[in-house]
Amino acid sequence: MSQAPLLMAILYVISSLTPKFIQAQCPGGSVAMSSTYSNSMSSGGTTVYTFTMPQFNPSPGGYTFLSAVLSSTATTGTTISYQNTTAFFQDFFPSVSRTDNVKVNGSTAVNRNNEYDFDETMLTAQGTPTDNATNGPMNTFDNSNLFTTTITNPTTLTNVYQGSGNLNISYTSTFFTNNFIPTGVTVSPTLSDNITFSVTYNFCNPTTLSSNILNFTAEKESNQKVDLKWITANEQPGRKYYIEVALPGQEFAITGSTPSDASMNDASYLYVYSVPPTATGRIYFRLRQIETDGTATWSEVRSVDLDGSGGGGAFSIYPNPPSDFINLAIPGDAQDWQIDIFAADGSLVQRNYYLNQNSIRVNFVRRLSAGSYFVRATNPQSGKHYTSSFVIR
Repeated sequence: MSQAPLLMAILYVISSLTPKFIQAQCPGGSVAMSSTYSNSMSSGGTTVYTFTMPQFNPSPGGYTFLSAVLSSTATTGTTISYQNTTAFFQDFFPSVSRTDNVKVNGSTAVNRNNEYDFDETMLTAQGTPTDNATNGPMNTFDNSNLFTTTITNPTTLTNVYQGSGNLNISYTSTFFTNNFIPTGVTVSPTLSDNITFSVTYNFCNPTTLSSNILNFTAEKESNQKVDLKWITANEQPGRKYYIEVALPGQEFAITGSTPSDASMNDASYLYVYSVPPTATGRIYFRLRQIETDGTATWSEVRSVDLDGSGGGGAFSIYPNPPSDFINLAIPGDAQDWQIDIFAADGSLVQRNYYLNQNSIRVNFVRRLSAGSYFVRATNPQSGKHYTSSFVIR
């Protein structure tokens, strides 16, 4: 019997608990968020993979780092042949097992064993028609979770996983195919292994997000100008919007402001940001909303890359507010995307997968209650991700 159902059940329990754990760790007013980076690998058996993954960078949003989660799934195609070389009847229960070891910056972070058990195998004496048998071809590990390890130690998070550079990963997967095989039976395995390794960073956005800013985008008009646009609902007189900008290596600073337009319930705004002549790299933008009583809330962070052709704000959601579906416009060529929708408390509402698309319609699996929601689109291959929000009225 395969261990995959048990492993998937364990993964489901872990994933169902994770949002509550994150929420409990976030201080009042903070929003739980996460970013996932993945790397896919393939081989014909025992292999050592070496690669890099980005560290968690808390700047420029001032995010609070909660945990790093290492996980891996695998699909292993297996064919194993057995040949009795003795004059005796052989009766046994074969299995295939694997050990997956992960080292991060030279130190072991994961060392986990998994096993798949085949049905009973009986071989007659050598030279008879049934002196051999074959299991497979089959997937002994079929998109199975191999491990999920959560790192919460503050020292380890700060010294290893946090920074503006990369993690050096060494992933070793070792197979054992002669488990419980009696003496005199030869084993001939053929294996093909496809692994996806992921690191997920869970963190808190330390600011309270505004619920009335329905859509905020930053689009590079040129290397000298960036257009900031936002749409609001339930506009109020006396409210003021401050534009905050973080240049590379700097903290957010106010660069301009605009008063609310309370002549209509829903309002649209445009602010043209003049880029400093010496600025290069990625610039970050957010809105600080100040009420008449001094209460402050913020928009989500948007960015543009002065060295690239596009901006992070090109990711958009419409209609906003929606009813029973949303459309996503994702910048760049058509790719594979994992789409996650989160409630304002960080709990996962639904997850969908789309292949080779950049214009996606996401139907809600249930009627959503009124409130703010966040959408994260993640490319499983590259780890690239986009985040935006919408409001259900």
